[in-house]
Amino acid sequence: MNDDYRVERAARAICKADGNDPDRQVPTGRMETVREDHALVCREATESAWRKYEKEAQRFIAALDAMSDD
Repeated sequence: MNDDYRVERAARAICKADGNDPDRQVPTGRMETVREDHALVCREATESAWRKYEKEAQRFIAALDAMSDD
């Protein structure tokens, strides 16, 4: 299992445990320019809610891996 997949699975699980839908789109705080109806529109970018948990998931996986090395 590759690391990206492990991080995503763990982040999705943590997100869900917090009572959030991992696939819900949430604002990122960044702006993006997109084409809508033949015009450029500036709007706030969004991402899947689970991405907010990536760092926590990476730390969790690192801790699990360290325990298995003992």
